[in-house]
Amino acid sequence: MKDREKVDHLYRTRFIEASCLDGSESEADQNKKIRDTWMAMENEFVCDSNQFDVIKGNILKYAVSTKFDDFIEDAIRWKVNLNRIDPSDNRTVLDYISFNIERHKGNALEGMFKHYYKLLREAGAKHKSEL
Repeated sequence: MKDREKVDHLYRTRFIEASCLDGSESEADQNKKIRDTWMAMENEFVCDSNQFDVIKGNILKYAVSTKFDDFIEDAIRWKVNLNRIDPSDNRTVLDYISFNIERHKGNALEGMFKHYYKLLREAGAKHKSEL
């Protein structure tokens, strides 16, 4: 994992601000506040880019599709909900990844999607059928 002090992303600043963190909290308390903010705003954390194949899709799916490892690692560390079902495609992030593993069978992207599947599965992500 990259050193967080060297790699700072705007999304982290936005989550810190939205969660009203002042830096005096323990890491566990920071993670809880961010997780609470995520839950309260989960329906707003969607992406509607023409470079993304899910209309108003969960930002975790977008992070997977753009290989945004830092965001995925932070989401796992914050222990946010990894099991949101998007109304537009009726899938969780794990369902989305499984679909893409099959879609890219035999090419270079298959391995990338398998990596994200393992990472998110170990963090508690589930298929819609498991919820």
